Amino acid sequence: MASSGGYSPYPYNLLSLLALRIHLLSNYTPCVNPSHSRVDALRYQLDFVNFGLRRYYEEGAVRLLLADDVGLGKTVMAGLLIKELMMRGHVKKVLLVVPKMLVFQWMRELAEKFDIECQVCRERCDTNCGIVSIDFLKRRVDDFLQQGWDFVVFDEAHNLTARGREPTKRYQAAERLASATKNVLLLSATPHHGDRLDFMARIRLIDRSVTDDDSLRLAVKRYVVRRLREDVHDETGIPERHSTTLKIAPSPDEAQFYGEVEKYVRYYYGIAQKYKGKRRAAIGLVATVFLKRASSSTYAAMRTIERRLKALEAIKRGLLKPTETPKSELEAIQRVVDETQLDKEIEMLRRLHQLGQALATDTKYNTLKKVLGEVLGKVSEKIIVFTQYRDTMHYLAERLRKDGYHVVLLHGGMSDEERKAAEAEFRDKGQILVATDAASEGLNLQVANLLINYDLPWNPTRIDQRIGRVHRYGQRRPVLVYNFLLDGTIDGRVYELLLKKLEEIRKALGRVFEYLGNLADERDFAKLIDAALKGRDPSEEVERLAQSKATLKDLEDLLVKDRVRLQKDPRCIDYVTDEELQTLVLGTLNTLDPRSYDEAGGCFRIKYLPKELASLCRGACTGLVGFGLSSNCPERITVEHPLAKAVIQYHLEKLPSSILAEVDKPCYADGNLWVIKGTAEVAIPEGHRLEKYTLSHVAAYYQPNTTQCQKGQVPLSAITLPIYIQESKQSPQPPEEALGEVKAKLQEQVKKLCQNKENAILAEYTSMLKAIDKKKGLTEAQKASQKEELLQKLEATVNMLREACGNAKIETATLFTAIYKPLGYLTLGVEWGSDLMEQGAKGEEIAMELDRKEGCHIVDLRHIPMTGVDYIAVCPDGVRLVEVKTVKGPDSKIHIQPVEWAALCASKTNRARRAALLVDLQYTKALKNHMYLYVVDLSNNTVKKYRDPCTHLANHVRKYKVTQEKYVIPYNEFTKLITPTVELPYDN
Repeated sequence: MASSGGYSPYPYNLLSLLALRIHLLSNYTPCVNPSHSRVDALRYQLDFVNFGLRRYYEEGAVRLLLADDVGLGKTVMAGLLIKELMMRGHVKKVLLVVPKMLVFQWMRELAEKFDIECQVCRERCDTNCGIVSIDFLKRRVDDFLQQGWDFVVFDEAHNLTARGREPTKRYQAAERLASATKNVLLLSATPHHGDRLDFMARIRLIDRSVTDDDSLRLAVKRYVVRRLREDVHDETGIPERHSTTLKIAPSPDEAQFYGEVEKYVRYYYGIAQKYKGKRRAAIGLVATVFLKRASSSTYAAMRTIERRLKALEAIKRGLLKPTETPKSELEAIQRVVDETQLDKEIEMLRRLHQLGQALATDTKYNTLKKVLGEVLGKVSEKIIVFTQYRDTMHYLAERLRKDGYHVVLLHGGMSDEERKAAEAEFRDKGQILVATDAASEGLNLQVANLLINYDLPWNPTRIDQRIGRVHRYGQRRPVLVYNFLLDGTIDGRVYELLLKKLEEIRKALGRVFEYLGNLADERDFAKLIDAALKGRDPSEEVERLAQSKATLKDLEDLLVKDRVRLQKDPRCIDYVTDEELQTLVLGTLNTLDPRSYDEAGGCFRIKYLPKELASLCRGACTGLVGFGLSSNCPERITVEHPLAKAVIQYHLEKLPSSILAEVDKPCYADGNLWVIKGTAEVAIPEGHRLEKYTLSHVAAYYQPNTTQCQKGQVPLSAITLPIYIQESKQSPQPPEEALGEVKAKLQEQVKKLCQNKENAILAEYTSMLKAIDKKKGLTEAQKASQKEELLQKLEATVNMLREACGNAKIETATLFTAIYKPLGYLTLGVEWGSDLMEQGAKGEEIAMELDRKEGCHIVDLRHIPMTGVDYIAVCPDGVRLVEVKTVKGPDSKIHIQPVEWAALCASKTNRARRAALLVDLQYTKALKNHMYLYVVDLSNNTVKKYRDPCTHLANHVRKYKVTQEKYVIPYNEFTKLITPTVELPYDN
């Protein structure tokens, strides 16, 4: 900021105050700015991002597990957090580790919603934002460790398992990467599998001190954010879902065909049991693939039989070499064989093929057609049909198209552009989307509310994933799910038992068993099929499985009971709206050179930059641009857009470090305001390196002179209260207590950071000491010696940590000073300004007293800047948000400030701010509330109450605009524009 001189006159300098506020809110507060992205985020989503930012500012790092329910927008929350940390310069290199099928989905979401360009990592990842599949990472983890990531996000983190003695390679790779990265975020709607040790291992990815139940509980309280659908239902509006299982009875010919398929499968599965190791697994895979494909559709079964027959005949003639290590189901069908049974198998397959060719009807497809006839256009305009296999997908598409339906296909073999085109076609024209599981991950298809599982995958979690494509944030209609079960098949019987058991224990134990994947995973299902193929009763196995999942409820209770409780941060009521950003950018262009831009069909064409901005622009600052989520312009201006950055920098360079200002809010109309920044730097030893942590805190501090306003910290938005300003030659120093509060806050943050680090060290060494006791082959003396050596290392490590924390460097500095005076002080003199201030305060007291007489409870907000209202009146007929204006007859003027106009005519973002205010003041959002403008006329002792005045004023106020969105309306004209809802006399 400028230190003196060369500053342009009003109204231009008020834009500089807005620029300062935007700069501070965007860079120094732990609050997400919704205008930074292209998503219309809900409050609970913003709450998480605010919590993540607060954790970063207070502890120097973000390490969290976001375990919100399916469909609540974890991708949105992760994207917002990444965006904020990158934009503020806190992280430079971000790596996203995701399932293979989600790689391009993540790349697209980050680009389209957050303007973050990421690169898919194939060899090296020389980029600031990389995306890699977990399976690629596990093969190349050493390469990724060398690239110095600041922030790593693990999506679908439940796939990082550490069951049994040996953690999976996925987990090992994640563990190495997480331990080398300061900021780590795990995402999973199902963060545990009912296995406590496995869940504990997952938590160790973000806190290596977790070694037992006690430390696990503490870690859940610190690191796990979990909101269930019912927790946020009022905000999401996600409707209920209803599932129906349709048992399909095959025709006699179909039953004979399925019976012969089962005989073949049992025969081949029996052969597999004669072998061990890879050979048993490979031959067993052939049997199970046949079973799954036959259950999917007779068409898929026939294609599988034909491929198998062709391959076996080629092997018999020596044209194809068998294998015991197939890389896919298709390769297993074509190249895995027991050559001692080759002729017999070929004979069985030919028999199966003959039976299949003789089938005259497809009962399963006919059932689908019947369901479509009943629901399409009545219950839902669009329907999604899921299947595991492309053979079934193509078969269904061909038949449905012949029957006159507009069908769109989606499968895992499509490129990202093809997927986008298919999704768009389905949204715009399609009636039925037929999709494979490989394509289901990452889809957001709330445009449909009816889903049909044409076949059921052997991984029950995939059913939950399918449903999650439509039953999620953004869905507005009840979701209906049809599960097709083929009666008389092995897997149909297993699924029927599982679904029945799921309903039983859901009624007994609650929502933890709402999802089938919580009862059985892929390995569990395989065991049930194995039992059935070996002749055991699968119902007994299902019962044992349910009993083994008893710990699942215990873990879920732990997550719900001990999860992080997200506290509302009062600083986050205030944020930058798109309207304010538009005011700043266009107001600056208009002041510097009105010809530099023009309006073009709802957009703004920036033709060239005024010379004052040209040298500050770093990037493309001209062209067709717009503001806000609804903008359909080629470029959307956000705080980080090169043009916005140039405008903000220009104002910060011009704004004096100390100003004298007129304020029309009586509470703030006589006093000093300072913006104080504090930083703390501490270098903490971590392993063989020093990890530098920088903590910061910015606060606005107000000290009144003669008003009744309380002294102390106030929202940063108090910066933009002035109506008129000029540079001040004086620059009063902030009181020591103000600097002391900022310093004390930083000392508290350093202490908390260091204590957490010390706790982690102690827990790790405690675990190592316990491990010594369990070592075999050591004498007691050897154990004691190793323990002594370990304790010495512990003491040295803790001493180094404490020394580093004791040497933390804490500094404070005053960024900005404002001397506030009453309205009229600069132009009309001290006495006139004081009279106006007293007049305003008197009118407010009169208005509040009248509402009290009506039985209203008053919540005075005059000491809180940027609410846009003077008080809240909780009355018998609802909640009134009241702004008071005081006049002395028709020659007076009504002054409406930008924040007041925003409250009167609440846009979506301002409605969110209003809702936040009501919630933070403990008034339920269910209360009916209206905005009121009260005009107190001291000349005739009347109060006029205008309910929702924006409706009448919006079309007229432009001609009264002074600057930004400030309006000054002569009172005699104001009374012609709007009729009071109520007019009351008051006692003088």
